[in-house]
Amino acid sequence: MFVVGLVERQQKVDFRMAFRILQNVVLIWNEFELEQEAIDQGATKRKSFRYPPILPIVYYTGDSKWTSQTNYFDKVYLNGIFEAYIPKFEYLLVAAYDYTKEDLLEKNNILALFLLIDKLKSPDDFSMFDDIPDEFFNSIQSKTPKHLTELMGEVIEVFLAKLDLPKEQRQEFRKIAVEGNLAEMFSQFENYSVRETLERGRKEGRKEGIKEGIEEIVKNMLVEGIGIDIILRVSKLSLEHIMSIKEEL
Repeated sequence: MFVVGLVERQQKVDFRMAFRILQNVVLIWNEFELEQEAIDQGATKRKSFRYPPILPIVYYTGDSKWTSQTNYFDKVYLNGIFEAYIPKFEYLLVAAYDYTKEDLLEKNNILALFLLIDKLKSPDDFSMFDDIPDEFFNSIQSKTPKHLTELMGEVIEVFLAKLDLPKEQRQEFRKIAVEGNLAEMFSQFENYSVRETLERGRKEGRKEGIKEGIEEIVKNMLVEGIGIDIILRVSKLSLEHIMSIKEEL
């Protein structure tokens, strides 16, 4: 059996979603047919030949409720009249919002790990991993075949890209994951969150320092008797702000 999956961040409210998956299914069947012919010429012409079943999955990462029909048949005009000639093709919807952190920890597999990472909306959310034991990551690592570790690293890097992390940082996380230490990678997540918090604090501190410096200059200008109109142009503060400073003198 084959599995074909698509990731959607925005909901498709027309029939394009089912149609896109149907196209992928047909492409897989075509490829399968070519492979079978290469192995045994004429195999696909025999009455006993069968195509493999395919499980189509849409992994939806949006926040709004998915409301589109999941069956190609439901999106075709006059389907009641032409029912016998329209494929009743359905895809399986996996919506990220249906799974809590606790649900995913119970699953304890690589898909659960990806769903957890996909819940990250900003670096602040890295704290979500603080109380997850290393055993969870080590268990997933031990069950992931070597040939899938590179793919796992690529997927993690793609998920982290939506947080606008610098490319160097994403590549660092990917390298750690590929080298086989998921627990260390998530520890780095926590460290990165701390660095982000400190950096924001420094920036806010600089902004606050600039603001205090401007207010001090305004005080000196008021003491020197400089006109309000000049102070407005120079300081870029509002008239109300300047008058409140004047009242404090």
